[in-house]
Amino acid sequence: MRLRHSYLFFLVILCFSCIDKSSLKPIVPEHVLHAHSSKVWVLKEMTVGDIDHSPKRKEATPTLTFFDDDFVYEQELINLGGMFGRKAQYALRIDQASNDTILSFYYKESGISKYFNVRNLEYKRLTLESTDQNGLVMIQKFVPLMRPF
Repeated sequence: MRLRHSYLFFLVILCFSCIDKSSLKPIVPEHVLHAHSSKVWVLKEMTVGDIDHSPKRKEATPTLTFFDDDFVYEQELINLGGMFGRKAQYALRIDQASNDTILSFYYKESGISKYFNVRNLEYKRLTLESTDQNGLVMIQKFVPLMRPF
């Protein structure tokens, strides 16, 4: 008798714990961008069309510093921590139509917005893709700033 109740209880739990796939919503792991505080990403590779535009001089390498208050700071590696750079507000969302993850920057001072498709977002890799006004595809690959020692 007890065994029958156990099976019945298990069957009830199993039936009510099923999740309908249509009720699931994708999530964006935004904490990977800013590591719960701030995180500096350094451009490793960049291609525009089929042409390599990767940084040649280390000190001129572009960086993105994401903060957990939804701001991002763009500057060259040589100016890291200084006041030279561009501040923008960022948003990370999933496009319902294409199911792509979109990263947008809004520069309040100039009123300009930039949009990127996030192709890869991991703790040690960030790949952004965008298309310029001429239809050329730009792919930027970033890695986190590592200690020099």
